[in-house]
Formats: sequence, C-alpha cells, structure tokens
Amino acid sequence: MRRPAYTLIELLATMVIILIVGAVLMPLLNPPRRHSTGMKNSSQLRGQHQGLVIYAQTNGTYLAGMGTDGEPVPAGPDTTGSLTQDGSVAGSRYWILLNASFIAPALLLNPQDSVTIWTTGQLTTVNHSYAMLRITGTPADYGRRAEWRDNANGAAVLISDRNISSDSTDAHVQSLWTTTPGDWRGGVCWGDNHVGFELSNRLTTTTIYDSVKQTNDNLFATAAGPGVTDNSKDAGANAFMTPTN
Repeated sequence: MRRPAYTLIELLATMVIILIVGAVLMPLLNPPRRHSTGMKNSSQLRGQHQGLVIYAQTNGTYLAGMGTDGEPVPAGPDTTGSLTQDGSVAGSRYWILLNASFIAPALLLNPQDSVTIWTTGQLTTVNHSYAMLRITGTPADYGRRAEWRDNANGAAVLISDRNISSDSTDAHVQSLWTTTPGDWRGGVCWGDNHVGFELSNRLTTTTIYDSVKQTNDNLFATAAGPGVTDNSKDAGANAFMTPTN
C-alpha cells in the first residue's frame, strides 16, 4: 500500500507560508536597531533638559547661556573661553553645562552620529549632535529667548536633533536619521521635558511667551520679522533652533 505524500506544489506552498509567517514575527522577536537607538536618543534629550533645569535653579530660572538679567552671557571665559562664542551658541551652552558637571559628555552623542566625545576646550558640532532654541539679542528672537528658562512650557521646543545640511529650507534640511535632502526627522524636547520623534521639520503649532501661537514652524529656518505667526513659506518662518554650531 502506497503511503500518501506531498506534491511539489504543496511543499512550495508550505514553504511560502513559513516564510511569510517568519517575516511577520521576526520584527517582534528582534526589534529594529533604529527603534532602540531612537529610545536612547530620547533619553539623552531628556537628560540634557534635566541638566538645564538644575542649572536654572541657581541662575534665576534662566537656562545655561543666559545670565540672570535675561541676556545671553557675553563671549569669554564663561562660554568655552572663546572670544567669538557668546551664550547664544549651542556649543557654548553645552560647554557651560559640561564644565560645571550638570551633564555628562556622552549625553551629547546621538546614537546615529560619530562625533568626538568632549573632554576639554571649545565645544562645537564636532562634539554634539543637537540644536538648541535661538536666544540671540535680535528683535526676531525675543519671543524665543523668553522661553529659555525653567517655565515647563509644554508647547515650546528647547532642544532637537540638528539639521546636518547647511541649508535650512524645506527642500534641503536633513537629519542623522535620513539619507535624503528635504527629509528631516528626529527627536524634539519640549519645555516640560516630554520628547517626541517628529517626522518633519515643520511643527503644526507651537506656543511661545504670552501664549503667542506659531503655526507651521520650520525648526531651522532663517528669522523673519517679529509678529509672524503663519510660517507657511521658508521666507516667512521664524528662526527656531540655532545653526549647526
């Protein structure tokens, strides 16, 4: 008596089903590395903000880079020892935190980046992967500068993954998480210490001092004049984050 056997077509169909089931289950059993690095990046952004808040407790509620008078710290020994970098520059603000041991140098390294861990001296994007809120003394930045303090504003962005392009327009911005110009995405830390992974350099709505709402903000665009609240075009967008320095 002949024993029943599978046909070739049945064997191929079974193999296809096994491959499909494996493709579905593998991501669940072995989460992508990008997910884990994204979680680590979010944790590092929160750690940076926590260091800023602790610093603010001894600085009249102002975060690192601002003096107790609400003005950016002048260039000099308090801002990386450089005569050219005042407290408005992201590198100077990170240096202030590092020099006083409010954060560890490793917090400044995005897991996707290959920067050099800071040990001493000046600090630039060679040593960090992030951008900070603009706090220059120009009129267009006064509203943003008012948020650079410990006020727990959950609608105000303070830190984000930086734009690795030298161009801040929508067609050219790019982050460490992408390979295509015009495709920025990355971690964003808000004033109440919550962090989100944004899929665009355009934020739908942000709120700054006196509850002024900004719509369609480009995180990295050049500043327009004060009072601009609809930033739908590159040329009309408020400056948000510092340049790559």
